[in-house]
Amino acid sequence: MRWLKNLLRSLAQQGAAVLVSSHLLNELESYADRVIIIDRGRIVSECILAANADARWTFVSSPDLEAESVLRAAGLEFTSRVDRNERSGFYVRATADEVAKLMWVHHIQLTCLRSGDQPSLEAYYTALTSPEFHGPDEEGREG
Repeated sequence: MRWLKNLLRSLAQQGAAVLVSSHLLNELESYADRVIIIDRGRIVSECILAANADARWTFVSSPDLEAESVLRAAGLEFTSRVDRNERSGFYVRATADEVAKLMWVHHIQLTCLRSGDQPSLEAYYTALTSPEFHGPDEEGREG
């Protein structure tokens, strides 16, 4: 696998566009600089990985179940619940200041607010392709 990563990096450094289709998201995360996530034949996200760009992700933990509803109503992108260092929470694509102001206005208690983090590609993919993200289809089925 190392030779393949080296080949892909070499091609990219030469200015070539390299397209890789893979379900090995941890591997992609180690060498890709841009990822497009396709779910059910549609592009649901195109992102530049934080290792190669300044991502504005904040880890948020709150005992208040309304926190997710407030973020959704504000139109912010966030992941499904993840466990990080023995703390359950989610990642929000926003600065810590933006999240703190929203939570303050809605009287929501936070137990952790940490900026500069980024969810793993696996957590991001799971959040974007989960039934909660899509809601019911035309026939009322989740997802």
